[in-house]
Amino acid sequence: MDFHSAYKGAFIRLSKSEAAKGMLMGLPAVRRAKERFIAGDTLGDGVRVVADLNNYMRDGNAYPISGVLDFVGESVTSREEAASAVQTYCGILSAIKANSLDSRIAVKLSQLGLDIGLDFCRENIGIVADHAQRYGICVEIDAEEDAKARRTLDIYKDLHRKGRDVAIYLQSARKGSIDDAKELGEMGAKVRLVKIAYRESPDVAWQCKTDIDDSYRFLMATLSTGTVGNVSKLIVATHDDIMIKEMQRLISYGLADNEKIEFDMLLGIRSDRIRELAGEGHHTGVYVPYGKDWYPYFCRRVGERPENLVFVARSFFS
Repeated sequence: MDFHSAYKGAFIRLSKSEAAKGMLMGLPAVRRAKERFIAGDTLGDGVRVVADLNNYMRDGNAYPISGVLDFVGESVTSREEAASAVQTYCGILSAIKANSLDSRIAVKLSQLGLDIGLDFCRENIGIVADHAQRYGICVEIDAEEDAKARRTLDIYKDLHRKGRDVAIYLQSARKGSIDDAKELGEMGAKVRLVKIAYRESPDVAWQCKTDIDDSYRFLMATLSTGTVGNVSKLIVATHDDIMIKEMQRLISYGLADNEKIEFDMLLGIRSDRIRELAGEGHHTGVYVPYGKDWYPYFCRRVGERPENLVFVARSFFS
């Protein structure tokens, strides 16, 4: 295991520690630092950040950046909690419509009861997807642990067959993503390609950054073909300039349709770069999380790259 993987793994373990959560969430410095990666505690905070992105201007010219609103949270354990999450997501969709935002939403199926029952979850995501369809808003189905991957893909395919505007996350660290990418490309799917946000065992996931990056390149090339050959769309969600330039190379060679490619980044990470890409004429987006249960997400973002830990450290002295 290389340093990058070990570093990320340490923060993933920290994200699951209730003792660390209780200690760190109350520290003023940590709360200041989390404001970089989290829009705020309320939906209004998320709406404000997305509106700012949509209205981005440079040198007197408009370069709108789309948003992906995410209500941060983890798995629910009761049907009541899942039903509450459904209402929350429907409320987000209504807010996007009411404020005329250019935004999608990101949904974790575990928040909608995936661990309670497959049919129960299908019903809940169906309600959210139907609500989104009425407003013309895309629903992104977020990546979770490998144990949930097959059920997540089955639910996605069902919604896709019904004509719902949905996207699915594909993790380059997960070995099964190679077969999934081929199937999704043939379907004309909308895919958000990410590296990894969870720690998995070596039998299901690549452990070294080099292997994860190689997989990302392969998946990017595989999915790009679909953007030329059918209605597939690809969201290249990365802060890695090597991957960004590789995608731009595929576009320049006619191996990907620029109109069906979007570059996305996370709120608070490489903000200048996403603006540059928007200014260059690429479709761009920023993942905008909000909510009070921000601790696990915050830990995973700090674990994304060592530079983020430096930012947090500075908050202790500001």
